[in-house]
Amino acid sequence: MINLSEAQKEVLERRGFSLEQENIKLDFVPYEAPQTIKRQMFWLSWVSQGLGALPPPQKLLDIGSNLFWLCGVASKYDVEMLDVRPHPLANHFPFKMKIGDAVSLPYEKESFDIATFPQLLHWLGTAAYGGDVDMDADFRALSEISRVLKKDGSAFFVTFAVPGSGVFKVNGRRLYGVSDLKDVVSRAGLKIDLLEFYSPEFKQITAEQLSLPTGRELVPGNPDEDICWAFARASKASVQQEIPSSNPASTQNNPALTRNEGGGSVLTSKPHHPSSKTVSGPETKEAARAGF
Repeated sequence: MINLSEAQKEVLERRGFSLEQENIKLDFVPYEAPQTIKRQMFWLSWVSQGLGALPPPQKLLDIGSNLFWLCGVASKYDVEMLDVRPHPLANHFPFKMKIGDAVSLPYEKESFDIATFPQLLHWLGTAAYGGDVDMDADFRALSEISRVLKKDGSAFFVTFAVPGSGVFKVNGRRLYGVSDLKDVVSRAGLKIDLLEFYSPEFKQITAEQLSLPTGRELVPGNPDEDICWAFARASKASVQQEIPSSNPASTQNNPALTRNEGGGSVLTSKPHHPSSKTVSGPETKEAARAGF
């Protein structure tokens, strides 16, 4: 039996509602979420604040980020997203998507004002998502990002950081040492303009305060969640550095590379890109899902 006041009965009659009862009980608690969700929210909030300092409209390339976040970003920027997996709702997204690989971006030189990839670097080349182990995959991806950025473009990324020389986890994630992170970004033709470090508890720390993962499970069954992070904003450097010897591409066997005055190698002709399908709006047939 539902007891209604006279005023409630008047509203019920005026609105024409039928009246039924359900026994749903909501438990309102302070905002809590698994560490992985909190971390993603924190990362993307940091990137969003960086984007807010730039004048729109801008053409933005995102590689593998959260789809909900990108739907909001697309209200302010002309967004294209690259990823490796299809998504059934891609034709409803307010941004274009392509299926492709970060180490061989299917875009022309200097196509974008901004690149965002806050969930990318630490997965590249570890075989966690399949493929072969490739310790220089991050260098190749960063070089491609440098290539497609305009001369005054900006890049925003987040990745894991540890003291010392870093850790490469096959079938897992790579954890960057600070010097290695700075070096690979520089060699790829980008210049770090801002570099900040945060603890697993979302507190800003210095590079000297970085700590190794302890195995403490902030998420049950996942001991890798207590890792410190590096947040970076980078811009395009004037000279791209030398490709390391472990890279099969070299000036001896790749005609698209030539030596620059600083002794490094730069792309001088359009590299080969695998075919990809663009998806946008109701005409979409295929798409890629973020998921890093």
